[in-house]
Amino acid sequence: MGFINTLLTTVSWPKGMWEFFIKVFYDGITNYAWAIVVLTIVLKLIMSPLDFMQRRVAMKNTKMQAMLAPELAKLQKQYGANKQILNQKQMELYKKNNYNIFGSCIIMLVNMILTLVIFITFYNGLRNISYFKAQEQYNILKETYISQIITDKNVDEVTAEELVTKINELQQTEEGQALIQQTNKSVIDKFDDIKDSWLWIKNIWRSDTQISVIASFDEYVRDAQIKFESDEEKELAKQEYEIIMNPLKDSFSGGNGYYIMTILVVGVSFLSQWLMRISMKQKKNKNQPEQAMPGMGKAMMFILPVIMAIFSLTSNAAFSIYIFTSSLITTALTPLVMLIVRKLDEKEEKKRQEKIQVSYKR
Repeated sequence: MGFINTLLTTVSWPKGMWEFFIKVFYDGITNYAWAIVVLTIVLKLIMSPLDFMQRRVAMKNTKMQAMLAPELAKLQKQYGANKQILNQKQMELYKKNNYNIFGSCIIMLVNMILTLVIFITFYNGLRNISYFKAQEQYNILKETYISQIITDKNVDEVTAEELVTKINELQQTEEGQALIQQTNKSVIDKFDDIKDSWLWIKNIWRSDTQISVIASFDEYVRDAQIKFESDEEKELAKQEYEIIMNPLKDSFSGGNGYYIMTILVVGVSFLSQWLMRISMKQKKNKNQPEQAMPGMGKAMMFILPVIMAIFSLTSNAAFSIYIFTSSLITTALTPLVMLIVRKLDEKEEKKRQEKIQVSYKR
């Protein structure tokens, strides 16, 4: 079976949860990039209560640790030589103050695991869609090209060898060359109609870098997972692919993007970590000591942006749009969430002080 017949088989939309939701949002918005933006916003709003609970618990834990620090220091001094007794006394102190050191980590772990699962599965979903879109668009372009070059056969009956032979024949005459140029223009116009661009990015299924808008033959074969029976068949397939796609490379030259998404992703990731550090260092009230940012937290200010930059540079622009939107929403919500958490903490502290005063008067 020829290369052209194999690739002209019907490709179906990939199955998966995120693929399904992206398709639903796309059907309503008719633009994949904006569909991803809106879906990400909805997802972050759904996740925001869990994020709020995590920050709430983290603030309570920090406050409790600060309050118990003097007593823990005494226990360490008194029982430091005996780890078993020290651990027992610490557990008794926690129990006396209704502080569950293990239970307090559950929400944080759930939030971290859920966030990581969403990140990885969303990445895989967008990668699957990018593979599908590449095959779908190529099938459309091949049909456009072959239907004008070979008119006496159905498109799905034309093999790669026949197409290559026909092109070689047409290049021998001026009329043939004119037909090829006209067909190339038709393919370029068709791609301009079906490509998924967004703002400055020419093709969101390719990275926002100076990479070519059009995938090379080897990239396409790898992503489509095409297998060839022989080197000769592969060479014919490559010639066919370049006949159809090379005019697009010439027309859409200059790179797919300008690294803007990577810059934005790094910037908003760093800003998010910086805001978190500032919020954690602020005092809750005049009697509570200032919290220090853990060493790991300081490192994450630089590690996380680097990780996000790597993902942005090595994945398609659609996933970079997701990363940026997700980080931007988190950054925007952080001051509001922390304000609410502090207000609730101040309210609880006020009630606790009032209760102490009432008990003292009695």
